[in-house]
Amino acid sequence: MKKLIPFMLLGIILISGCVQQEKEIKFSITNNLNDTIYIADGGYSSGFVSIYKYEQGNWTFLKTRESCGTCGAKSPLALELNSSLTFSEVWDGSYYVYNESECNNKAFSCESRVLAGQGRYKAKIWYSYEVENPTIVRWDTNKIPRSLKNPITYIEKEFELKEGNQTIEINIQKSECTTNSDCATGGCSNQICGKKGEVEDIITTCEWQSSYDCLRLTSCSCIENKCEWRETDEYKECLNNSEQPEILSNDSIKMKDYYFSSETINASIDIKKPVFVGAEPWVLYKYENGNWIYWNWNPGWMCIIGCSENLTSCGNVVACSPLYEGCRLLNESQWQWDQKTVVLKTITCESVSTNKTVQWNCGEKQMSSPGRYKITFNYAIDCPYKSYIGTNTTMHSVEKEFTLY
Repeated sequence: MKKLIPFMLLGIILISGCVQQEKEIKFSITNNLNDTIYIADGGYSSGFVSIYKYEQGNWTFLKTRESCGTCGAKSPLALELNSSLTFSEVWDGSYYVYNESECNNKAFSCESRVLAGQGRYKAKIWYSYEVENPTIVRWDTNKIPRSLKNPITYIEKEFELKEGNQTIEINIQKSECTTNSDCATGGCSNQICGKKGEVEDIITTCEWQSSYDCLRLTSCSCIENKCEWRETDEYKECLNNSEQPEILSNDSIKMKDYYFSSETINASIDIKKPVFVGAEPWVLYKYENGNWIYWNWNPGWMCIIGCSENLTSCGNVVACSPLYEGCRLLNESQWQWDQKTVVLKTITCESVSTNKTVQWNCGEKQMSSPGRYKITFNYAIDCPYKSYIGTNTTMHSVEKEFTLY
C-alpha cells in the first residue's frame, strides 16, 4: 500500500494542474489617429501592453515578465505605429509574484509564475508623438533603445478574462480624457457624464427619472478615453429594475374614425407618464395624389392676417409672437378642429405707409374638403436641452387616421 502513495500523489498533482491552463489573450492595437505614434515598452510587462487586475477595490499591476539578474536591465523601447496600422501582441495569461522560498539566497529569481484566473482586468498602453532618440526604426527590423518624449498619454481597455483564448481590440483615437479626474458631471440632476470644463455648462430640465437613482451605484469615469458611466453589475441591474419611460402607441389617440361636415373634431391622447412636447404637438395631414401633405388648421402658426371683405387699406402688420421651441412637460393633451383650413389670397389694397396700391397677402378660412386625413402627436421622453426640443434625444410620433364626409 505504501508503494502506491507516490503514484496517488502524482495523480492528484496532475488533476489539480488541469484546473488552470495556459491561454492566448491576443491584443489587437489599431492607430486611428491621423499621426504616427510611439508606444512605450511595458517595463516589467512581457511586451508593450501592461496588464492590471481588479482586486479588493483597486487595480494591481501584474508583472508579466520575470525579473532578470544575469541578462542586465531591460532597455526602454518604443514601437512606431503609423496611422491606420494595427499590430498584435499575445499574453499567455500568466504573471510573476514574489516568493521568498524561491530566492535561495539569490538577489534575483525570487518569483513564482502563476496563471491569472477569471475576473476583471484592464490593458494599458502608453504612447506619444515623439521619441527622445530620433532614429526611426520599423517594428519589423532590429529594435533599438529609445524612450517617449512628452507629452505622454495612455489608453486603457477593460476586459473580462474568461476561459479559453480571446481577442481584445484596442483602438487608439482622439480622446476626451486620460484619467477619471478629467471627467465630471452636468445637468440639473448630475445625470450627464462628460469632459470636465464642458459638461458643467450643459443645461437640462429638472425633472426626476427613476433611473437617476441608479447613478449612486456607478461613477463618471474615463473608459477607453471617453467619459462614461461605468457599467457595474449593480448599476446595470438597477437600470433593468427601474421604471422605464413609456413609448406611446397609435391606440393612445382617442377619436372617431369618421366625421361629417357639421361636426367639431375632438381628439385626446392617453398619457400615463408625462412626456415632453414643443409649442404645438398636434400636426394635421391630408392625403392627396398619393402623398400626405401638411394641412394648416391653425392660422396662428403662420401669423396670417385674416382677409376682410371691407379691407381697403393694408400694411399694418401685427407682430407675431415667436414660436416657442423649447420643452414642455405634458400629463394630458387635447386637440380640437372646426374642419376649417387657411387659404392664402392676394388682394388689391392701398398701403398705409406709401398710399400706393399694392398686392397684399391675407388668409381666408375655408371648410376643408371631404377626404382622408390623419392627426399626429409628436413628443420626446426626455429633454436634455430645455431651450430646444429634440436636441440629443429621439422624437417619437403617434398618429390616427380619420375620414371627412
